[in-house]
Amino acid sequence: MTDGNSRETSEPRPSRSGAERPYVGNSGQGSTSAAHRSVHATPSSKVKGVYYEHEPATLIPRRGKLVRDLHNKGLSPDFIQLVVNLGLVDVHTAYEANVPESAFESLVDNSLVVRPNPAPGTSKVKPQTADSSEDEVHESEAAYVDTFKRLLDSLSSSTTIATLPPDYRKTLYVCKDNQPKRVQGSELKPDLAFYRRANRTKDISRVQILFEAKQHMNEETAYKKYLGQFADYALEIWKTQPLRTFVPLLMLLGCNLYLAVFTRRGYYTTTIGQVMCQRTSDLTSCRDDVLPALRTLWFLLTLPPSNIGQLNTSIHSFNYVDIKSIAGQVVLEVVTYPSDSSIVVGSRIPQSMPIVGRCAHLFKARYGNIDVVLKISSTPINRLPEGAIYEVLATKDDDSNPRVSGIPRVHSSGILANNIDGYRLEYVLMEDCGTTIVKYFDELRASNLPAADIVCEARKCVESVMETLAQARHVSVLH
Repeated sequence: MTDGNSRETSEPRPSRSGAERPYVGNSGQGSTSAAHRSVHATPSSKVKGVYYEHEPATLIPRRGKLVRDLHNKGLSPDFIQLVVNLGLVDVHTAYEANVPESAFESLVDNSLVVRPNPAPGTSKVKPQTADSSEDEVHESEAAYVDTFKRLLDSLSSSTTIATLPPDYRKTLYVCKDNQPKRVQGSELKPDLAFYRRANRTKDISRVQILFEAKQHMNEETAYKKYLGQFADYALEIWKTQPLRTFVPLLMLLGCNLYLAVFTRRGYYTTTIGQVMCQRTSDLTSCRDDVLPALRTLWFLLTLPPSNIGQLNTSIHSFNYVDIKSIAGQVVLEVVTYPSDSSIVVGSRIPQSMPIVGRCAHLFKARYGNIDVVLKISSTPINRLPEGAIYEVLATKDDDSNPRVSGIPRVHSSGILANNIDGYRLEYVLMEDCGTTIVKYFDELRASNLPAADIVCEARKCVESVMETLAQARHVSVLH
């Protein structure tokens, strides 16, 4: 962070979170208003040796590409504006009406937000320098992770918080320390991963929030240095959680806590505030900063998964899924005991996943006695829902023939979440038309056919696809 003259301050300390300020603006898609400060990802030419000094060499190209893909797609609103952009205004208003700052005073009064001194015989934690070894850096960061875990325990056991209304007395999540282990089912090694208490299995497909502690540095430098790492975390969660709308990640820089949120549009970074002090003597001067920051942190930890980016529950292969309507909202619900109308989810159909923009999860499935494909996708709100596109393509002409031939039959479709930062989450349950184009060409290339026959078959496939696209263009729908 910088002061008014854009000079880096030696010990950044965020001001009050502004909880009493009014909500401003609308959903803010692509907004560049005064409430936002654009964050620019640095071009990849400087990736090696700058961003990932302590990362395995195999991750550098992948994370460098993510940095390039996110270039000019970052915004830094204040926390209140971020609440607006994520559609959480009503939830936040209710929280502030029921949870006063005074609920967190006991943690400050009892010095529970002070980082303990190192044990006798150990070296003091010191800020990272250019000469710091990797072991020194990790040891220092581990100390802040331990302090943050103790802070979470103090929040959960606070007798004052226990007197709040039922929805705000307890966090819905437990955190698991992953260092130096990877999160099950992934290559990721975040400092902490948060899971729902109800989850018996703790793997990447069930992660709700990730946490990283970094050495003393200003916010802008940290995001420039670690954006590729954080984006890699977010992408891995998106790959394994079809019902994700956005991915939150907490970052502790010294005593200050920050929040990064990755959406299909790009990413946001915002300040939560100072959540701990270095010394007991700092408590008086830090009090007005720590209390609102703890209040904001507790808000995040008491939100249900549907409000931190994961609708309902994660869908896995071999789940049973029912399509339901709850309070007018379409829901895909994983059930233990299937009915005749349940979808039996099968294996995934391989699909690439970008860090921004449209994305889709495809599953082979059974619907009654029919082979189908379940497609869950995030699409921009300025284009027709996918179910509506198929409906237009399948309409009849004057001779009662489909306007576009070869369109799969759609058994069910619906919108699961609308306008999350400019994207909707939707599903389509459609006829299984067999082999994907990618698999078709892979099998054709691996066949023993003569080269001339391979070219002939490939030409037929391309001509068929182009004919369908031309028909779709003719009816003003290009899918």
